[in-house]
Amino acid sequence: MRAATGVLLQALGLFLVLGGLYLARLRSYLLFHSLVEIFTVIVACAIFLLAWNARRYLENQYLLFVGIAYAFTGMVDLTHTLAYRGMGVFPGAGADLATQLWLLGRLVQGVSLLAAPAFIRRPVPVGGVVAGYAGLVGLGLLAIHQGILPPAFVEGEGLTPFKQWSEIVVVGLLAAAAILLLRARRAFDPAVLRLMVASIAATALSELPFLLYTDPYAHWNLLGHSIRLVAYYLAYKALVETGLRRPYDLLFRELKASEAALREARDALERRVKERTAELEQVNLALRGLSARSMRMREAEARRIARELHDEVGQSLTSLLLQLKAVESAGELETMRSRAEGLRPLVAKTLTEVRNLIRDIRPGSLDELGLAVALERYAQGFTAATGIAVDVCTAGFAGATLAPEAETALFRIGQEALTNAARHAQARVLSVTLSRRGPSAILVVEDDGHGFDVAAARGAGREQGGLGLLGMEERAALLGGRLTVESRPGGGTTVVAEIPLGPTGGEDDGHSRAGG
Repeated sequence: MRAATGVLLQALGLFLVLGGLYLARLRSYLLFHSLVEIFTVIVACAIFLLAWNARRYLENQYLLFVGIAYAFTGMVDLTHTLAYRGMGVFPGAGADLATQLWLLGRLVQGVSLLAAPAFIRRPVPVGGVVAGYAGLVGLGLLAIHQGILPPAFVEGEGLTPFKQWSEIVVVGLLAAAAILLLRARRAFDPAVLRLMVASIAATALSELPFLLYTDPYAHWNLLGHSIRLVAYYLAYKALVETGLRRPYDLLFRELKASEAALREARDALERRVKERTAELEQVNLALRGLSARSMRMREAEARRIARELHDEVGQSLTSLLLQLKAVESAGELETMRSRAEGLRPLVAKTLTEVRNLIRDIRPGSLDELGLAVALERYAQGFTAATGIAVDVCTAGFAGATLAPEAETALFRIGQEALTNAARHAQARVLSVTLSRRGPSAILVVEDDGHGFDVAAARGAGREQGGLGLLGMEERAALLGGRLTVESRPGGGTTVVAEIPLGPTGGEDDGHSRAGG
């Protein structure tokens, strides 16, 4: 409501001003003309002063360029006012001098408004622009003074074709300037844009009556100057009043837009930080779970080794100790020899158990001869112990080497997969394939057993602390790899482990691990 009231009051004020000027016209046309032109000169100077003093803060330098242009336009318009017929400032000058000065001012204004949008996103070379306008206006004034330009007004006849065509050119320049300004609307406050486009349109409209008059004091001249007054009033509203009352809308629109964009970017960054923090918390939870499962795996391995040492190796050593005591207590040499001969199978059995246990802990062939040979030898021992045939193929792995950690992980995954097949799958035939695919080593273990539900087994493993399937998955994940298990009840099982070759991966240099 308040805004509407303000608009009505401003419209009423403008109407009263125009009415007062018309009364001044009835008193004296020179008085009317001088008042209108002085107002336009004052507005032009105000625009220049505002733009010049704010130039250091302007990102959109359209205002600065327009301000400089209006300063020189105002100079020409002031000269036009003083040269008007009847003012007596230039004795002997007729209406043609004022008319030619008018054309010079309008051409400078039209060209300036057309060129101004080019400086919305680029800096104004102030020195060069000022020098250019000084030269342009100076040359124009010199050409008028020397009579180089064609006549614009002939006493007793009226306007010349030169004047009329010049006015048409000015209207074309102003129309193009309005179009360019609308195309760059995003760089301006909407209210400033509307007022500035309206000012340019009113300026173009004011040129039309100047195509028709035959007397500088005629009504067409009065109409043209009245519309011109409105045009400069709109320019004043767009630039001067807005620059003084709402400087942020005019001078710092880009800064406001940048601040808004910065706030949006900050909010987006905060959201991303929250999301990443939540993701990191999930990762930390996963790592803690992984650490706990790894600890359980180590404890389970330690219990298994301790149990085998106690049940197998411990019993064998106990039997060996009892047999040695029996040998010691034998009185006859033949009896001692017979009992010592009986110790051989027991010692051999104990040695085999120790070797198997060492192989389970860390097979020496893995360090000495590499992963392929270690898997082949483990498969041979597995077949000997379980009676299950294992077909091993490592031809696709020839020429590739792995980091020790990756070799250990693949070996343990293969070991666990074979053990699970023997314990749970009731498999008759197993196959182990080791190959290279791009930058990764691929281990595939397949069996013809009765299979299982993978999702159910994985869930049961988590709930019960199971270490088989989860352990294999975590070994692969720790090295940046992955493990997939394909199985269904009655359909056998396929375990595929893919682990990057790592920084030591690549083509073998032609030497085995055991020597040259």
